[in-house]
Amino acid sequence: MSRTQRIKVRLNFVRAKPGELRSRAMAVLDGMKSNAGFPNPPFDLSKLENQIDRYGQSVTDAMDGGKFARAEYRKQREVLIDMLRELAHYVEANCKGSMELFRSSGFEPAPTERTQTAPLSKTIRSLRPGPNSGQVWLKLMASDDAYSYQARWAPWTEGEPEWSEIAIGHTRPATLITGLKSGTTYLFQARYLVKEGYTDWSDSVSYLCT
Repeated sequence: MSRTQRIKVRLNFVRAKPGELRSRAMAVLDGMKSNAGFPNPPFDLSKLENQIDRYGQSVTDAMDGGKFARAEYRKQREVLIDMLRELAHYVEANCKGSMELFRSSGFEPAPTERTQTAPLSKTIRSLRPGPNSGQVWLKLMASDDAYSYQARWAPWTEGEPEWSEIAIGHTRPATLITGLKSGTTYLFQARYLVKEGYTDWSDSVSYLCT
């Protein structure tokens, strides 16, 4: 007797940017509503719909940078992610190994083989949320010719950026950037220190800090 292969949910919504998280939550809500394949979700889907609305409002309120608004944003984000996790477990357990039924839920399947994410630029491999609000893990691309590395970042504005800089000795582990403002989009650049001196700064990579 063959064993049904369990399909796993891709949990990329956990680290999604605010707009992306809301879009993915809406896709799940639309997929799960009146879905005969998943008749008994762990909670009434109207709760998810209401939470998506609360989360969307918290994102808007957090744009003013107020301490209370940022705390409320983090709270509503966590609640929404927890609800999506609970639904994800339910879908995994009840899709009966059917990819068609699984996809009808609005969730994305996790890749069956681990693939390496493409770097963000020639010098920046990845940017991902740090352990606390206002923090970002920055990972640079290694170069055999580099003695060391340098990174800089600035809020994305229409005027001339006001850069902050940091010297980086090694590309592993990733470097934790702190002191950023939640809900603000930043530009990141990097350069190498080689035998001839510093290279030019790389093209900017944008990142919305959570």
